[in-house]
Amino acid sequence: MVKAAVSLGAAAAAHPGAHRTQGGSSEKLGKHRWVVERTMAWLAHCRRRIKKELAAFDVKEERLLDLAADGSLTTDKVRDRLSKLQVQRATLTQRLATTEDYVREESATILSYLDLLEQPGAFYAAAHDNVKRKLLAA
Repeated sequence: MVKAAVSLGAAAAAHPGAHRTQGGSSEKLGKHRWVVERTMAWLAHCRRRIKKELAAFDVKEERLLDLAADGSLTTDKVRDRLSKLQVQRATLTQRLATTEDYVREESATILSYLDLLEQPGAFYAAAHDNVKRKLLAA
């Protein structure tokens, strides 16, 4: 659910108007912004949790290699455990990439919606004809 260089602030920087309120719009959009900020914080938390799990796999691999070097475990057991750890690591890495992609896409969408709510006239004027038709049909 969030590549490592992705920052939630990058999406916000792309939409500077989403963090400012102008005039009386703070009463209208404040609760929506709070929901967006909490959702983004939750997704960032998920991302941190996955990264911690990946770090834990590093520690487990090191311990297995130490046990193999000491002769405490047979080579077959070490190989089996390492292969299981590699599968789990691949799964977590995929989840991390998927989460970061999702956060990037959805945060841009949400910030665009907030821009629309803040300045509907400017958004409509800048929109493509297909978007205008869809808005009028809605």
